[in-house]
Amino acid sequence: MWFCVSHRSVFGHRPISLSGCLRGVEHACYNQRHATIRTINFDARWYAELPETPCLLEVGPLFKAIRDDLFARDVLIPHDKPELRLCRVLCDQMTVAPRQRNYLPGTDDRLLAPVLHALEQCPADNHTLAQWATDVYSTERTLSRRCQALLGMSFSEWRQRLRHLQALALLRQGMSVQSVALEVGYSSSSAFIAMFRQQSGSTPEGYRTRP
Repeated sequence: MWFCVSHRSVFGHRPISLSGCLRGVEHACYNQRHATIRTINFDARWYAELPETPCLLEVGPLFKAIRDDLFARDVLIPHDKPELRLCRVLCDQMTVAPRQRNYLPGTDDRLLAPVLHALEQCPADNHTLAQWATDVYSTERTLSRRCQALLGMSFSEWRQRLRHLQALALLRQGMSVQSVALEVGYSSSSAFIAMFRQQSGSTPEGYRTRP
């Protein structure tokens, strides 16, 4: 998996996904392993048919087949009508492709933003949502509703994803599983391993030794 940061949100990419970023949108990409990344740029005249905001698209076999064919033939710019038709199909496939939510969405909401920023600075902070609500002069119920409405997930899920990203970085640095667990806010390695497996489908040790 690799990650693209855009509009204060983090998109987690797997091989079956495609990231969409618009012209003029500042973004940066980070990968966990050596990776080859190819980009496809569309003419501005087609923008109206593409997603209006950065997102992940679940592309299908037709898109992949056309993409692989164009890349294999090193087609950088379509020069004839057959190649233009293939690119038109790529655009059509992106238009109808299911859109995936951000892995770690962000927000500028006046109540949630300071809470998320504080957690980004210290993922190990175990303040409850009720305690955070007190800090921002709100209520737990209000923050909970805003998490669902603005982030598309619960507060606990967002914090778990943040800790997962932090854990990936620490494991790459060679820290032990127990040390990483403590660093990201877990009092026991077993609870940390359960979270890591839920988020990534593998154990921390399995991730570290993956070629």
